[in-house]
Amino acid sequence: MPKEEAAYLTEQMMSFDFMDGLNLKFDSEDAYSYLVYGSGALITLWLASAVVGAIDSIPVFPKVLELVGLGYTIWFSSRYLIFKKNREELFTKIVELKKEVLGSTDE
Repeated sequence: MPKEEAAYLTEQMMSFDFMDGLNLKFDSEDAYSYLVYGSGALITLWLASAVVGAIDSIPVFPKVLELVGLGYTIWFSSRYLIFKKNREELFTKIVELKKEVLGSTDE
């Protein structure tokens, strides 16, 4: 057996051992939904890549987006990060958003 084939088989056995170690159980009922969600995610990723590539091919648009990002960064920094009162306001907004998304920890 050539060394390359032996290395491939060893690597394949290690990946099977890893998958066995994860102890995943797939039901035949769930296989269809996994297939649908997985293929949907791949199609979405491909579509997003195509859109980003199309936008990137427009000569002026990436520079405009960089300027927009720079402007927003400057605005955000001057609005929330310079003064203590505004930092406290930002922290309060973050805490409220965390409570809204994750739920209250008091319950």
